[in-house]
Amino acid sequence: MVLTNEKIEAKVIKVIDDKKIVINKGIADNVAKGQRFQIYYLGEEILDPDTQESLGKLEIICGEAIVEHPQEKMSTLVSDLFRLVPRKITRNGLYPFVANVEETTDTKETIPFENITNECLARRIR
Repeated sequence: MVLTNEKIEAKVIKVIDDKKIVINKGIADNVAKGQRFQIYYLGEEILDPDTQESLGKLEIICGEAIVEHPQEKMSTLVSDLFRLVPRKITRNGLYPFVANVEETTDTKETIPFENITNECLARRIR
């Protein structure tokens, strides 16, 4: 994986589903497999309450993603945020000698992007 300090900003050009997107930057723009991006869109313009000067547009975070498949001029990214979901597992015992045993284990579940559209932007964060 090529890591540089170069700033990479891109646009979401296709939403495949709520966990997979395509951006308009690729290998030609130094995008490499495994790089992480923050996905966001621009919200309303915020004004300073005292001076009425524009402070810029509010960035609304949709999620974070990792480059799964870079191509020459575009790349496929997948959601890279997870949550642990508790799941109960019952292990069958050897009746009548050993009773069934219930265990709780955590499973990683991918968190989908929030409010993802083709109007979203992406910036490399690592």
